[in-house]
Amino acid sequence: MSAPICTTAILAVAINWGTLEDRMSVLLSALVSSKEPNAGIIVYFVPENSATRFSIVDRVARRNTFIPATDDDPELPAIETIHLEWMSFFNSLGRARSARNHITHGVIRLVPSGRSGRMVTRLAPSMWDYDRWANLKPGQAPGFSHQDVERTAEKIDVLAKRATLFRTAALYCHDDRTKLQKIADELVAHRRRHGGLLQDDQIPQEQLEPPRSSGG
Repeated sequence: MSAPICTTAILAVAINWGTLEDRMSVLLSALVSSKEPNAGIIVYFVPENSATRFSIVDRVARRNTFIPATDDDPELPAIETIHLEWMSFFNSLGRARSARNHITHGVIRLVPSGRSGRMVTRLAPSMWDYDRWANLKPGQAPGFSHQDVERTAEKIDVLAKRATLFRTAALYCHDDRTKLQKIADELVAHRRRHGGLLQDDQIPQEQLEPPRSSGG
């Protein structure tokens, strides 16, 4: 991997991350109300870090919007599907944020790889980041390869598109719940189309919680 190529991939991560943050702010606005724009889009950027921003969106989605209207809501199957898709999405956001942070704070350097100690170019943490280097498995090269960085950029792009789908789901929750099954099916199909990027982000069944109605 040459440094110029890696720099292009890093730039793609940065640009796609900015798009994702924009989509998440619009999503929060839609989660709050179908009358957009509203305070949600302003509140999103108040916290300084993306972890807090994502947590705010997650809380509103799970506790306010993607819930049954009543205990006998006829759209309950669709809501349950959207809720499960959301849990997977939120987990993916956390993993993407971690990867993006590693890439942002990494340095392009030659590092030993494998038992042979062959030198390879990686986007790796500082040599003085002892904790990260100490956690490497025997023979494991630190940091990200060019392919890893490209894959992260692609994953962030997919998540931005999923944020737009969830915005549509939020608007349907407010205005036309009969369309929820349609968007639920679209969310499932979209995740399956990009399973290669999202397959490691599935939530263990025991960590999933059913959506509760506003009266529950």
